[in-house]
Amino acid sequence: MRRSFLACLLLASLLLAAASAAAQSWQLFATGKTAKVYFDRASVREEDGFVHYRVRIEYGEPRDSRDRRQRYKSSVSAQAAQCDARKVALTSVALFDDAGKRLTESTRTPERWRQALADAGADGLQARLLQHACALAKGESPGTPAQGAAAKTAIGAGIVATPEGMILTNHHVVRDCASISVLDPQRQRAAATLVGADAANDLALLKAERSFPAAASFRRGGR
Repeated sequence: MRRSFLACLLLASLLLAAASAAAQSWQLFATGKTAKVYFDRASVREEDGFVHYRVRIEYGEPRDSRDRRQRYKSSVSAQAAQCDARKVALTSVALFDDAGKRLTESTRTPERWRQALADAGADGLQARLLQHACALAKGESPGTPAQGAAAKTAIGAGIVATPEGMILTNHHVVRDCASISVLDPQRQRAAATLVGADAANDLALLKAERSFPAAASFRRGGR
């Protein structure tokens, strides 16, 4: 029996989430163990050499916002991409609660998101979203990605444990993954490899192919 391809995107910090009730323009793009990703076909437009589009991710359980002041269940992110260069940047993010009520929204100025443009990579969720948006912008019909095996994606959170690139996450997030990528709040992507796992305690340790300017602090001892 042929095994489905599973690509995993690990969010090094809470960044993307999903939105409120889905309109007809929202297309199921990827399904994972902890979230569903939707693509807004009606949002695709070209402007000043960039293709703009929106992505929604719906989580199975509510999550804390980065400042821990909000509990959100979904969000909508607006993104801008350079198709030929395969670069993408986040232009805005809106968080929603489990009832679909907007909690907060942050927006980048054109100057800021242009500076934040980053390589989407050759594979993975971000690369497929960019390819999908660029095809639609050209008038092509890329189909429904979630119907294919390549669209299965797991999305989870991780903690940067060391500046050298060690990341702590859950074992169920990376279990059965054919590839793993990490994405920081600045939309910088890097490949990662699994270096240790503890299925009984649902823990996994990854090594990202990059360094980080800061890492989490851990208390020593039992008290």
